[in-house]
Amino acid sequence: MQNRLDQKSLGVSKLNGGLGVAALVAVACVSMHSLIAHAQSNAGSPPTGPSVEASAAAFKTDGPVRVEIAAAEPQVVDPVALRFDVRGRMWVIEMRDYPTGPAPGEDFDGRIKVLTDNDSDGVFETATTFADGLVFPTGLQPWREGVIVTVAGKIQFMIDTDGDGRCDKTEVWFEGFSEDNEQLRANHPTLGPDGIVYVANGLRGGKVRSANAKWPVRDTAIDLSGKDFAFNPDGGFYGAVAGNSQFGLTIDDFGNRVGCSNRNPAIETLLTLNELADDRWSGPSDALHNISKVGPESKVVPIAKAWTTSHTHEGQFSAACGVTIGLGTALPEGWQNDLVVCEPTSYAVQRQQFVDSNEGRRAERIDAAGEMLASSDTWFRPVDTTVGPDGGLYIVDMCRAVIEHPAWAPTELKEREDERWGNARGRIWRLVGTNTSATKSVTVPSDVASWTEWLWHPNTWQRQMASQVLIDERSELLIPLLLDQLKVSTASLASSSRAGGDARAIALLARRGALTLEILSSFLEHASVELRCLVINQVRRINLNSRIDSLSQDQWLPRWLSDPSPRIRFAAIGLAGDWIYQSPTNADVGDIAKLIALTPHHVAMTPHLTKRLATLSPDVAAQVLIAYMDLDLPQPATTQSRDWVFQTARRAAWGDGFGDASSTTKDLESQRHAESEFVDANDARLADATFLTAGWCQGHLAARRSPSEQLSKLGRSIAAKWILLAKHQSIGIASDPAKPIALRMAAIDVVEGFELPRGDLYETLLTGNSASTLQLKVLPWLLKHHQETTLRWIAENVTGIDPELRLSVIEQMTRNDEMALTLLTWLESGSLPATFVSLSQADRLTQFKNDDVASRASEIFQAARKDRLSVIADYQRSLSGTADLANGKALFVQHCATCHRIGAVGVEVGPDISDSRTKTPASLLTAILDPSAAVDAGFLGYQVLLVDGVAHTGSLVSQSDQHVSLMLAGGDTKVFDRDDIDQLRSTGISLMPEGFERNLSIVQMRHLIGYLKGWRYLGQGETTLALDNL
Repeated sequence: MQNRLDQKSLGVSKLNGGLGVAALVAVACVSMHSLIAHAQSNAGSPPTGPSVEASAAAFKTDGPVRVEIAAAEPQVVDPVALRFDVRGRMWVIEMRDYPTGPAPGEDFDGRIKVLTDNDSDGVFETATTFADGLVFPTGLQPWREGVIVTVAGKIQFMIDTDGDGRCDKTEVWFEGFSEDNEQLRANHPTLGPDGIVYVANGLRGGKVRSANAKWPVRDTAIDLSGKDFAFNPDGGFYGAVAGNSQFGLTIDDFGNRVGCSNRNPAIETLLTLNELADDRWSGPSDALHNISKVGPESKVVPIAKAWTTSHTHEGQFSAACGVTIGLGTALPEGWQNDLVVCEPTSYAVQRQQFVDSNEGRRAERIDAAGEMLASSDTWFRPVDTTVGPDGGLYIVDMCRAVIEHPAWAPTELKEREDERWGNARGRIWRLVGTNTSATKSVTVPSDVASWTEWLWHPNTWQRQMASQVLIDERSELLIPLLLDQLKVSTASLASSSRAGGDARAIALLARRGALTLEILSSFLEHASVELRCLVINQVRRINLNSRIDSLSQDQWLPRWLSDPSPRIRFAAIGLAGDWIYQSPTNADVGDIAKLIALTPHHVAMTPHLTKRLATLSPDVAAQVLIAYMDLDLPQPATTQSRDWVFQTARRAAWGDGFGDASSTTKDLESQRHAESEFVDANDARLADATFLTAGWCQGHLAARRSPSEQLSKLGRSIAAKWILLAKHQSIGIASDPAKPIALRMAAIDVVEGFELPRGDLYETLLTGNSASTLQLKVLPWLLKHHQETTLRWIAENVTGIDPELRLSVIEQMTRNDEMALTLLTWLESGSLPATFVSLSQADRLTQFKNDDVASRASEIFQAARKDRLSVIADYQRSLSGTADLANGKALFVQHCATCHRIGAVGVEVGPDISDSRTKTPASLLTAILDPSAAVDAGFLGYQVLLVDGVAHTGSLVSQSDQHVSLMLAGGDTKVFDRDDIDQLRSTGISLMPEGFERNLSIVQMRHLIGYLKGWRYLGQGETTLALDNL
């Protein structure tokens, strides 16, 4: 089946303007058409959407670029993903059943289209339906003579065996991917330079099994929770990989995978699941690094009113998708290393440039007034991007009034008519440089030598296709050709211009088993950081046993571990850890461990670098810590630098690494440190010893080993020296208010680990003016060993203690019969307001196994609301009828704006209620008339009584040993010195007073609730909102 697009009939040869990249996402993006009017009216036929000409006229670009049409309806309809094959044909996924499936009585009609530009004019005028009747297809990867496709719950391979352009054979390869939500499914299968296909998990993951004999069936399904998927299309390997991409996946020349999710526009992986798997304190998310600014830190500049699910997300990424790294040659010079990402809620595509980084890359939005591409047309819905054979950036535009799943829409918008407006629309746009004459046709190589040269082509697509073809190449000419090209590159190591091709050639040699240390050593001094990282990671994959000595003797590891680039150091630590593990008796182990230990002195200790060190094998982790503690350099003093000591010691102890490491060290008597230094150690060394020992204790306790018994096994080793020092000093450190809180917390871990006599230390920490983190640390032990005195103190101070501490106390009291009964006594006497008990805690008490607890709790919590429930019942009539939005706004300004904010109106003393539109009218009525029923602990009223008798009431902002801060009505923040405070207590009730019904009639309440629900519609011309059935 073919359709032809007549360029002249469109009236567009070249369309000037700018365009974007659209994304299929699970976050709401509502169009600017007066939605309520359309949702509540059946009049007239639905709009058909803008013409190609109208859409083009609405674009605005930043930079010397222009927009051209590459394909449009009817050739493409509801496109969501695009790839080019090795012949330059455009493959497009059409999700025609978006968002919730076909209409009643109709079949699924997801399609795969293959488009060609037969006259080389830049417009792909001929479309063939390769497959139809698909259930929510989400991505594809052309491979050999067919295509790998992600569809509902499956990965399948589809092929045309008879050459008629239609799929006539389908193989299901894998199944079990989540199908919970149409917009959160596996997508974007992408072939990497290593020959492995990677798949974004869609956030919902699944339990995946092989459905084809090429991949052996395993006893248990692969759990993709928080992980992406990968497999070898030739069979054998398949499994979970680090990553958690929602919709979009891009892989650069160096094999770096980058995904995205709504609030995270570019996410790369820095660690592998294997590195994290053996550490009980690590999870899949620890592998992820945000290249770009996320959520509230991000910035997106739309040129049309952008609607997001949450009002607080306006002007930020809320639906990021379709990320691409590495732009084409048809775009302006200097853009080729940039990344682009779609933001369909803002009708825009953003360009970002890479800047200096630590162990992970960092990209920032181009410093410009607008986005690379933005549209004032609210039907512009970019969802995917890719680089084409001509070097242009191709942008997939669903061209719809709405991209939003009804599951995230407020009630009044769940079944609106415009949900499916645009079902017959779809565009593929091309972005090129203003002065670029993009080649519309490309001659594909016909021999292995030409394909090999394409690995170093300046355009991204040619390099990708060369890798794809040469992965399957079996000619004996390939390896010599690759080696010849690499020799050309090694002649100019100072230039990075060939680095991408070099990386792809190295990946091909590795796949063929032809990669050697000699080849990799040629790139030791290469200017490209990315290529040197690739070299290090490839060395890790080579069997080191036969060449283990060369890594130290040839100075590979010393150079990499001392490299100015934190990214190189990060990769080198992983390699060095492997090397030490495989050669524990090598004479150079001590020097290499010391180089790793010097890391905190040369680079910032970020969470990812800390995790890299904390996931070394236990023996290696212990060696590194011993080397670190033996350094004569000034010790870094930041909390983060000490956190790596704690985590690495915990890891080493859990795997009993100190036992082996200590056995290889010299006896203490032969060390240069005299025993007197156990007492005279400076503050920095004592802090290091404390963090090391705290981690060491936690590691052994987690492994169900006694720290005291394990210390006796260390004899007089270096590790024992520092552990003994921390043990002897821990009580003093924990009790010293001048010490940093993090250090005092670590000291308490040491006290707990060795079960040291606590005296009155814990009581003092709880009852004094200690930080709440310290109070929380000692509370469980006190409740267990000194329950009566601890509960007595809490009862006397319950309204004045830190909210987090009070919540923890109540939480622990609801899990024990005796303490639960004490808690109920407090509630019955009124010494503890019922509002201090969270809804989940109240539910737990009313459902207690102890009948006495359950019955008393039910009576307490029902009685507390009896009066308010009566008032709420009286005001039920306000929930029906039509609300006047302007009247409601006036009432909000008069009665609510001094403590609440909606949009730009009001002050944030209480919670920002801009997202109140997602609440039901009934829940809003309850919140207004019974404000203390389910108030967040952060918005309970607090009263400060000063020594001069003056009282102030407001919301608690913060408190410390020295100060207390309250936000008062109107938004002013007032800071009080502890010395001036006679009493600090919580009122136990919401800042919003009960009795609000005295201010509003039933009709006025209807208007106010209507405004809270529909305030954003007021700005779009709506004046009323019907509350019935919302």
